[in-house]
Amino acid sequence: MEEYKINHYSCEISSVDIKEVYRYMGGMSEDNRLDDVIEKQTEIIISQALPKAVYMITPVSCVYDEVDFGLFAYKSSALAVNLQGCSQAVIFGATIGHAVDREIMKYVCVSPVKALISQAVGTVLIEKTCNNLCDYISKCYGLNLKPRFSPGYADLELIGQKELFNVLNLEKNCGITLTDSYIMRPSKSVTAIAGISEFKTAVCNKDTKCLNCENKNCMYKIDM
Repeated sequence: MEEYKINHYSCEISSVDIKEVYRYMGGMSEDNRLDDVIEKQTEIIISQALPKAVYMITPVSCVYDEVDFGLFAYKSSALAVNLQGCSQAVIFGATIGHAVDREIMKYVCVSPVKALISQAVGTVLIEKTCNNLCDYISKCYGLNLKPRFSPGYADLELIGQKELFNVLNLEKNCGITLTDSYIMRPSKSVTAIAGISEFKTAVCNKDTKCLNCENKNCMYKIDM
């Protein structure tokens, strides 16, 4: 398990859970009248998606709210708590590609409903890409990954995207760019950190992310 080596990952996603699509449509209640439209838009967005990621294993040390990954460091008490007991971490960047953004933009003016559905499907797909990646890393290396943590969560400011973006060379490796306000393009892209624990913990996925999130009133939160 080589530290600081950039590794590439890609996967195919052939389906999504329609309940997840509804959840990312602003918590909208399921409506049978929309099911056919959602199914059609899901097929279109999946056909445009190219899920891929790059990841790196780094050392990590935490002293109070100082979190040091060797190549960069953050000041975040919430991240330090998340990484408690870890001496290594996985950092990664993932995306489903620019074509999905272009597909979404086609509907913004002509069909707001289809635009909303397409946005939701895209969000489900990038979440599923991250979950698949974490599952792959866990199984491939025999690691126990803690819940993933991204810049913009809790007290880790969004500017933290910059360090992950530069270290992983995301523009070259995944085609992701970063705006002056630290927003990634394509929009359905994620950077994250997942601590490596010596103990068997819940795999880094959507459930554990919700369980550890401090935003108790989030409309997208999954009941535990």
